[in-house]
Amino acid sequence: MPWGFGLPLLWKKKQTILSVARHSVALPVFIETIQLFIGRSVDVDDLILNFVGSCLGALLYLAVRGLSPGVAGLAR
Repeated sequence: MPWGFGLPLLWKKKQTILSVARHSVALPVFIETIQLFIGRSVDVDDLILNFVGSCLGALLYLAVRGLSPGVAGLAR
């Protein structure tokens, strides 16, 4: 959830669900790919749960922004 909430909070261009969803897939795929090369286990469940958590964080951000429009002013 922190990734999905923080990404649109910090970058104005990333304030859409589609943009957060793309980044929420890219980061866990990158992490799981790196884990292949350092000898750690790779699990599809991690990808799915990270994606769902990030999307929930983005929805939470949109809800907070709707209730308090001043939050959107923090983004660059």
